[in-house]
Amino acid sequence: MPGFAGEVLAEVALVLSMSPSAALVLAAGTVAAALAAPEVLPGVMTAGVAGWGMIVCGIAPRDWQSGADAMTAALPGGLARRYLRQWAASLVLALPLAIVALRWSLDAPLRAVAALAGVLALASAASLLGGLTRGSRLFLAFFLFTWYIALNTPKEAALDLVGFNGSANAVTVAAWAIAGCLAWAAGLAHASRWRSA
Repeated sequence: MPGFAGEVLAEVALVLSMSPSAALVLAAGTVAAALAAPEVLPGVMTAGVAGWGMIVCGIAPRDWQSGADAMTAALPGGLARRYLRQWAASLVLALPLAIVALRWSLDAPLRAVAALAGVLALASAASLLGGLTRGSRLFLAFFLFTWYIALNTPKEAALDLVGFNGSANAVTVAAWAIAGCLAWAAGLAHASRWRSA
C-alpha cells in the first residue's frame, strides 16, 4: 500500500513481527471484543487497554534503542513524519478497544466516546514520552499506576480512562480528549524541532 497508510501498516507489521506475543494479544483481544457478552465488555476493555499499553510503549523509542534513529529520520518527512507514523500505528493497534467502543455506542454513547478519548490520550502520551525520554519506562510507569488506581477507585470519573468503570462524564471525557490533543501537538512540535536543528 503506497503513501502514509502503507507506512503506518509497515509500522504495525514491524511491531507485531518483533513481538509475537503482541500479535497473540491483539488477535485474542479482537475476538473477545467482537464476541463477548455485553456484560463482560468492561473486563475486556480493562484487560485490553493494559495489554495495548504495554505494546505501544515501545514504539516511539524503538528506533533510537536499535541505533536506527538517524536512518529513519532521513526518510521523507523526517522526524515529524516518523512521529505521525508511529502515533497512527499506536491507534491502529487499538483495534480491539475500538470494537468495544463501537459496541458500547448504541447503549452507552458517552462510555464509547470515553473509550476513544482515552485511547487518543494514551497513544499521544506514549508517543510524546517515548520521544522525549527515548525509553518506554516513564510512560509505562505512568500508565500502569493510573490503570491500577482507576481499577481500585471505580467511581472516580476522572480516572475512568477508557470507560471501563462506566463512571466517566462529559467533563472528564472532554478533559482526556484535550489532554490527548495537547500531548499529540507537543510530541509533533518536539519532533519538528529536532528535524530543524
